[in-house]
Amino acid sequence: MSSFDYFVGNLKCPKCGEVSPADETTGMQTKIQRYSDMRNLGIGDEVKLDSDVESSGYRCYMEHRGNSLKLIEAWECPSCDKPYNCALITIEDSKIVDIVEVELTEHVIRSVNYIFEECSLMGWHVSRGIVEFSDV
Repeated sequence: MSSFDYFVGNLKCPKCGEVSPADETTGMQTKIQRYSDMRNLGIGDEVKLDSDVESSGYRCYMEHRGNSLKLIEAWECPSCDKPYNCALITIEDSKIVDIVEVELTEHVIRSVNYIFEECSLMGWHVSRGIVEFSDV
């Protein structure tokens, strides 16, 4: 993996309420594809998963099987620059079926396979089957 791609979607900022354009301005970089080439990956796009998602910048909560998984990625609002908003990306049978903004909670984390590594900056400790929160 020499490069990265962007997850893209129309995401509503929890701070300013603006909806982002479905483009790279949200900064949702990902390296989960076997061969990344700076593509915008949105709903309906095919994703060729790397065999080791963890080495692509994610912490594993629950292993995935086959070509389906859920992950949480961080995004920045292009209108007000609020960082560390979260989006839930759902991939089924190698296709992105949903990209939606979410509030990062223990319940949400327990529903996914992977979460972005920098979740620790927000006070979350995530590893296989473990979710803990502490004020940072």
